[in-house]
Amino acid sequence: MILQQPNQIIDINDWGEMAKEPFRQGSREKIRIRSPKTENFEFIKSNHPYLYKLSNPRYPWQFWNEVIAYRLGLLMGVPVPPAHIAINSQDNTAGALIEWFYDDKDEDKRYYFFDGGFFLQEMIDKFDKKTGKQHNFKDMWRIFSVFLGDKDKWLKEIIEMFCFDALIGNTDRHQENWGIIVTSDIKDSLTKVDIKLSPAFDNGTSLGHEILEDKLKDKMQNMESYIKKGYHHIRWELSSKDQIGHIEMIAELVRRYPQARQWLVQYLAFSEEKIDATLSAFLEFNNDILDQKYALTQQRIDFMIALTKRRRQLLLEAIHAAH
Repeated sequence: MILQQPNQIIDINDWGEMAKEPFRQGSREKIRIRSPKTENFEFIKSNHPYLYKLSNPRYPWQFWNEVIAYRLGLLMGVPVPPAHIAINSQDNTAGALIEWFYDDKDEDKRYYFFDGGFFLQEMIDKFDKKTGKQHNFKDMWRIFSVFLGDKDKWLKEIIEMFCFDALIGNTDRHQENWGIIVTSDIKDSLTKVDIKLSPAFDNGTSLGHEILEDKLKDKMQNMESYIKKGYHHIRWELSSKDQIGHIEMIAELVRRYPQARQWLVQYLAFSEEKIDATLSAFLEFNNDILDQKYALTQQRIDFMIALTKRRRQLLLEAIHAAH
């Protein structure tokens, strides 16, 4: 895997105005942009769609979390869209440049993406796509286990996504942030069809993104309480009163599906030293960020390292204790 280096920050302004178009989905501002047909950096796919995704203005450092989440996904072996640090010299912004997980202009294949809400609104009476209050695991699992078969394959892929979210503390895996990708061969669309779960995309609402700089020290000292307040967007079942906690969800999956234990342990098998090295490396990217309000501080990196290590520990404890 070829990764972006600190001296390889991309200026999307160099990709040209004709390549840019607004992307209206989601809450944060983003631009859909196509990479050049000839691109100097090997970690960028040539002539491929990307999203240039900005931070919530209140949390200008948030875009880093998309890129850090991608690197943590690599440690786990969980599919996450490649994400890179980028700037736009035209408006002096910094953001995450995220590789889109299919190309709707591919000359050989057709791609169809159906988000979870597409299925859930057909299954659940008066499903509210705006709030996602009826978003629940049991009905999610019905989609895969009843409609698509091959239960073990789908179960493993779903569990790895929830394990990834639990590690990074993602609170925003709502019904439009997962889905099914159907790929067909243009020349043989009847027999050459592939169906798979989307990669774990849209990961910025994680890793303590909402904690202001002057609150990091306090959160570091009260980390256990902070972690315990972390919840997945999803409920366990439709009748559940509340969304399920990050750690609780993983423990429940092991209780219900004992085969998940070995998968989960494997996803978390990387060392704490790998966490240190992966996250600390991002401090070197600060030198080429145009506006220092977007800079990633040593204090924030230290917090994210400690947070990720502790979440990993708690997850492993819960996985081993669940019966």
